[in-house]
Formats: sequence, structure tokens, C-alpha cells
Amino acid sequence: MIRMMLPVSVRAQDRLRSRLARDWREVSSIVVLDLEDSGVLSDLWELPLRYASPEDILEVARELEPDLIVDPAAALLPPPGVVELEALLISGPFNTVEDALHAFLSGAMLAPLRRIGLHLGSPLN
Repeated sequence: MIRMMLPVSVRAQDRLRSRLARDWREVSSIVVLDLEDSGVLSDLWELPLRYASPEDILEVARELEPDLIVDPAAALLPPPGVVELEALLISGPFNTVEDALHAFLSGAMLAPLRRIGLHLGSPLN
């Protein structure tokens, strides 16, 4: 099971189309995707975080224990010394939750996943 955490700024009716935050001040919620090792989405839920500070967001990240945090613009870059979370951050050209999920399933995240210690056999077409 792989848990992916994504900071969202603008929530869409269809959560997959929710816009990812570009700055910690924009974070209105955290979307969490739980994926089976085969790539099947087993759970998708959202945690509202309106008016959260960077420390609040980092505390939520610690409690959720994600395997990776998709952070397209380093919006959640932890303060110096919070190495355990910094190692989980993956950046990329992702605008929506759907973009990040597609990148994960297509194999575009394989190199960053290996860097953080997650090893998948091959892209999950």
C-alpha cells in the first residue's frame, strides 16, 4: 500500500480535479490517496485545513505517515531540520490531483520514488 499526500488550494466537486497548492498559504485541504501496490486506488479522502500554519501542515503530515508528498512548487517545504518529511517530497509539473495520480501510474515518478526508497517493479500503465 502506498499513501500519497497532496496539498490542495482549490477543491473541485470531483476531488481528482482539485488544484494543487503552490504556496503553504493557499492550502485549504490535504487530499490523501491510498493505492494498492498494483496501482489500484483503494481510498481517496480529504482533510480540511483552512488557515493552517506550515507547522500545522507538517504535523498533519507526520500523523498521516505518507509514503510520498506531492508538492509541485515546494509549498510545503519543511523548515530546516525536518529531514524525515523533506525526503518524501516529490515536485513536478502537477496542477491537479489527477495530474499527480497520472504521473504516478504512468511511471513518471519512478526515479523520485526510488530516491525515497519505494521500489515498484515497473510503470503501472
